Order: sequence, then C-alpha cells, then structure tokens
Amino acid sequence: MHKKLRIRQPWLAELLPEGLPYPSSTLISGPGGSGKPLIGFAFVYNWLKAGGNVIFIPLQYPKMELVKASLKRLYDLNIDEYSNKIAYIRLNPDLATWQKTNGNTLEANLLKPHVWDEAINEADSLLAKGGDLSTLVSASAL
Repeated sequence: MHKKLRIRQPWLAELLPEGLPYPSSTLISGPGGSGKPLIGFAFVYNWLKAGGNVIFIPLQYPKMELVKASLKRLYDLNIDEYSNKIAYIRLNPDLATWQKTNGNTLEANLLKPHVWDEAINEADSLLAKGGDLSTLVSASAL
C-alpha cells in the first residue's frame, strides 16, 4: 500500500492533488532545459520538510554547492539545517568502487551497477534514522 506525501507548492499540488505516492520510483523526463531538476528539487523540498532523508546524485553538477544554491533560491531551503538528513554521491568513473570523501559525501563509479547499490547503502547509513519517511534518492542527469 502506498502512502502519500503532501505537496506544498500549489503548481505541483495541482498536478498531484492526492500527493506523491511512496514508496515508488518517479522518472521525470523531457528535453534539455525543460526544468527536470527544478521539479526534482520540489520533491526534495517536500520530503525534507516532512522529515525524510535525501541522497543526492546530481550527475550534471560538478559541485554540490549548485544543489544547495538551487534549493535556497527556488524554495528558500537552507540545506545546512538538514546536514544529518542529506548525503551526496558524486560520479567518479576512475574509481574501482566507491570512497568516502568527507562527512556526508561519497565518490563512486556509478557506471557499475553493484557499486551504485553499495554507494547508496553507504550514504544511507550516514543519515539520521527514525520517522515515517525513509530515504529519497534524487538522481539527475542531462
């Protein structure tokens, strides 16, 4: 049985009046420049505000600061206030597997499916536990 995450943005709530079902997978597709990451950030915002954890895998952003700046600009969300609820995985195809680079950031060769799973599990282990929601994995690419 799916639960529903309440959506706070009127433009997105109009599209999902009953909320975002979870657990589930949601693929947002469209041409370049159509705003796919912006929609993803709306889900992230709602998930964090509801008490969930987030693992970011922003393949198109070379620095995680762009994620932080985008959420601040779009939703006035300071993700530093959620430091125990957010982890990052950066693509590094030169690695054989994955490695932790600092507190809540990993680098991983995400081109290998087993590494993808291992990195997500490791990132999830770094996050606070508890609450009704588990961990949202937000991955984006061009």
